[in-house]
Amino acid sequence: MKKVPIIISTFFLAASTVIALFTAVNATDTSNDPLVTMSYIEEVLAPRIKNELTTYIQNNFQGQGGSVTSDDGTVIPVNTGYTVIHMKKGQVLYALESTEIILRSGKAIALSPFMDQGICDMTSGSELYNKDELPRYHYCLIPRGDDGRGIVAISDEIYIMVRGEFEIREQ
Repeated sequence: MKKVPIIISTFFLAASTVIALFTAVNATDTSNDPLVTMSYIEEVLAPRIKNELTTYIQNNFQGQGGSVTSDDGTVIPVNTGYTVIHMKKGQVLYALESTEIILRSGKAIALSPFMDQGICDMTSGSELYNKDELPRYHYCLIPRGDDGRGIVAISDEIYIMVRGEFEIREQ
């Protein structure tokens, strides 16, 4: 009968030892540890983020205007803004990609080969269909390029601001 308390004590001692060892092993595992040191951020994460951002800018803004030189000498092209265009009566501007247009002076009409698609007038929240007049100073967007959409100058001359690739032809 004296063996029962010794067996129970041995069992609890062994169980306590196993639990303590299991806890100690899991405590040294840092794979689930949410803490990050400042040196890790400065030495590993910051350069990685900078390289990914530089690559993204180079891939998505290539050939759209000016550039910026980063600290390490990498030239990063950036979009420089709008180009002011002077057009004469009868000239047509065709969008070659998504193109933004703001009519500054004169009169122009929308050109679209589609019955139900045209140029988005973002200022008024409406759609300008084929032969609709562009309102002056409104931000207009041709959402897709190279599909025949554009604008036609109907006054003697117009000035527009354009961002995006385009082509101007005589009508």
